[in-house]
Amino acid sequence: MAVRTRDELTEMLQQRFGESENDEDISFVEDITDTYNSLAGNDQSARITELENELAEQKKKYRDRFFAPADDTGNNKPDEQEEKKKPVRFEDLFKEV
Repeated sequence: MAVRTRDELTEMLQQRFGESENDEDISFVEDITDTYNSLAGNDQSARITELENELAEQKKKYRDRFFAPADDTGNNKPDEQEEKKKPVRFEDLFKEV
């Protein structure tokens, strides 16, 4: 079974039914066209939904990266923060040899 493009499918339907004015043929072609349009729309809407979910997840990760509390891996320990707050004196920078 081959997957056809819209143009290929339209051409095949035209070859098959031609200029038929039979109500059943017209109804069949209409059903095929409506079904194809519906399926094409569903693929796009599913992809859009998938991308929106991925974007929301990335935004959450980005926000959490900056606003999440410090973890237990040693980042932002209170001792380190206090040590950074102490003023550094000139004498503390150099040692006599």
